[in-house]
Amino acid sequence: MTAARGHTANRAGRTQGKQRVHFSALAPKTPPDAIEPGQAASGLIPPPRHPIVGLRPERPLLFLQAPAGPTNLMGTIATSPASVSLTWTNHATTPAATQVWIQRATNAAFTSNVTDIPVGAAATSYADTSVVAGTTYYYRVLAQNRGGNSPWSNVASIVYTPLPAAPSALTATLAGSSVSLTWTNNATTPAATQVLIQRAANAAFTGNVTSILVGAAATSYADTTVVAGTTYYYRVLAQGLAGNSPWSNIASILYTLLPAAPSALAATLAGSSASLTWTNNATTPATTQVLIQRAANAAFTGNVTSILVGAAATSYTDTSVVAGTTYYYRVLAQGLAGNSPWSNIVSFLHPSAAAPASFFGSQFACAPSCAGSFGWSQDTSVITADAVPAGAPFTNMLRVTYPQGSIDSGSVATLGTPLGGAQAAIPFSTGATSATTTLQYYVREQAGFEPDLGGKLPGLYGGNTSVASGGKDPDGTNGWSGRLMWRNDNAGELYAYLDSTNGYGTQLGCGNWVWQPGKWTEVQEVVSLNTPGESDGNVIVYINGVQVLDAIGLNFRTVSSLQINGLFFSTFFGGSDKTWASPQTQHTDFAGFAITNQPVVSTKPAVTCTVLPGAGQASLRQLGRGGISGAARHLSNQIRVPRRVKNTRMPPIRQQDYSPLSGSRSKRALDLRPNRGRLAMSRRAEFAKSMSEFHRSRDAHSYYKVTPIG
Repeated sequence: MTAARGHTANRAGRTQGKQRVHFSALAPKTPPDAIEPGQAASGLIPPPRHPIVGLRPERPLLFLQAPAGPTNLMGTIATSPASVSLTWTNHATTPAATQVWIQRATNAAFTSNVTDIPVGAAATSYADTSVVAGTTYYYRVLAQNRGGNSPWSNVASIVYTPLPAAPSALTATLAGSSVSLTWTNNATTPAATQVLIQRAANAAFTGNVTSILVGAAATSYADTTVVAGTTYYYRVLAQGLAGNSPWSNIASILYTLLPAAPSALAATLAGSSASLTWTNNATTPATTQVLIQRAANAAFTGNVTSILVGAAATSYTDTSVVAGTTYYYRVLAQGLAGNSPWSNIVSFLHPSAAAPASFFGSQFACAPSCAGSFGWSQDTSVITADAVPAGAPFTNMLRVTYPQGSIDSGSVATLGTPLGGAQAAIPFSTGATSATTTLQYYVREQAGFEPDLGGKLPGLYGGNTSVASGGKDPDGTNGWSGRLMWRNDNAGELYAYLDSTNGYGTQLGCGNWVWQPGKWTEVQEVVSLNTPGESDGNVIVYINGVQVLDAIGLNFRTVSSLQINGLFFSTFFGGSDKTWASPQTQHTDFAGFAITNQPVVSTKPAVTCTVLPGAGQASLRQLGRGGISGAARHLSNQIRVPRRVKNTRMPPIRQQDYSPLSGSRSKRALDLRPNRGRLAMSRRAEFAKSMSEFHRSRDAHSYYKVTPIG
């Protein structure tokens, strides 16, 4: 009996042993909802089939325990990457977790849009990048091992609204009396509403913190409130409607005062050298020396030469320039703590040759040669004149070429255009004068000349031509010029830089005559300077002996020391952009340059441009292709335009139709008001409209009154 029972017990024990589970093969990988929290995995602990008191199993029973649940779950919006950032405390140590599960839903009951996300057993954070802007999300986490699932953590909810991306690449550099900050603005979607700059005395940003707000698109800031000898720490962030981006990197700098930058750098021709002048602004702290840089381009990347001069220097003569080469210059002040910013950049074109003295003659002070600014070696030649008008006082002529695509000389470097034309300021051999002076010369455009938008022709000048050309603004003390021009349709005009000229020159009499290609034209320009303080200056232009312009009421100067210095030989296409470029390679011939203080004798009629006292300079503007000289800047500008009318037929408007009547100036005039765009109608239509108001007499010196057109 006993043996039988023992045999039965042993068999039962063997059977029970066969049903035991090897736990190492039962690591659960199922989602957390398959097992209730705290419940052992199914089959992990099988009960014995025949429990017998007093008998020991062949192996000890293994009881498994679920891990502790995570706590402190939090969700925040992150920008890099754009996501919801989850963090929690992982308590699964003993027993340890084998997996952590994150559950996301769109409601607090976790019944809508539920997503299960597995992460590592030791994880304490997760970036959910699959979120959609404007959606509210609910999150919870649990830990899992072979013993089961932990309880759920707390629920964290968040409305996902993207934040602007953080600025990057923040740098801080010394800039004279300030610290210059620059950074990269990465806030695109969503955009920032403003940028916050923080400055502090330490890297933890706990001491002397200053907050500075700048615009949403800002990428730089100059901190001018810094104190010499102090170290500053900076960081920036982008603020958005939903919140702030993370901080940028931190940039630190020890502020040491730098010398102020030089200013007003200028370069002029001095013999065969470039003469540089500038203003030295380095006072506190003072500079130790001045650095001059010369280069072959405005970016200072080609053929850069550095030249050191004394700390107090304000000028330098560069004797190493090469004829026909354009140079760029800039200067800075060096100090004990570092360098100032660079000054302005100036360019200098060394003339490749000078204007031919023998051609211009003894009235001009250019023996053995006339200093020129460009064009004399490649675009000019003195040759025997042909088709000389009867009685004209010349046998040679100067031919100036305009290569196709050429404009002003400055565009050779900036736009890559070919050099065309020529220019030189040629003084009188007798010195400057305030007396009324007449310049005479002959000009002939080649047959088939294409004027495009226009170009320059010689005229008189006073003072410094560098401030009376090129879009500069002479101030009445330093210079003036009165060159002639051809405009579109070859319309002639006087182009003057006068006192208070704003921007580019003043157009006078545009369209009062037309240049004739293939034919010599005699030009006489008579200049009478104004009395300083009075608007009584005067320019008269004669074309082939016909007085075509009489501009009065002009202000050339405010000081008596500014006089008439000489001939401003200037001819090129432009303008300073490619729309003015010469449409073909072509040339113009010049001859017979002379000056006199004697009045021009003419029995021809007159065209008068009047500026009444106190109205400032004449400022007539061209208003349309080939139209009458445009409206004046002041309503007091007047032009007296005589016409002959044969029967009632209106003849074509040509230069001869503008032949002025002789006699004294008259206030009876064509009053042109500003029209800021283009002429209201063609000349012919304008006169036709005003025919009813013409007052015609029987003599040859009739005037016709024309009312304003708008």
